[in-house]
Amino acid sequence: MFRATQNFSVAARGTQISLQTTTPGTTARTERLGVDVDVTVSTENLAFATAGKGLQYKGGANARAGNVTLASGTALVANPGVTANTLVMVSRRTPGGTVGQLNYNVTPGVGFTINSASATETSVVSYHLIDTN
Repeated sequence: MFRATQNFSVAARGTQISLQTTTPGTTARTERLGVDVDVTVSTENLAFATAGKGLQYKGGANARAGNVTLASGTALVANPGVTANTLVMVSRRTPGGTVGQLNYNVTPGVGFTINSASATETSVVSYHLIDTN
């Protein structure tokens, strides 16, 4: 279903796409997928029905996933899209130097810093950003 999200004018023509289904034995429609500014899965999980398929992220500046090399046990990743609700999943991809426990600090609107408990760690660390609400 396509629908207007505002009164159309010369300067504004907001629309939305809504994919709705009806559960067997009922007559009520339920939105399962909505697309306006963000893609929203309303009532169920996002499931990939084919093995080998999954999420893909575009790399580059402000990416939601990537790799960074620690220098003296720390790395700053600039990403203005990071918020106070951003979780940073980190894992060591390639160990370097003396490894220590990893943690991170988020600075909303700026980015995040990955820190090692070892000031001599030079590992390559992978990160994945997830926003919660």
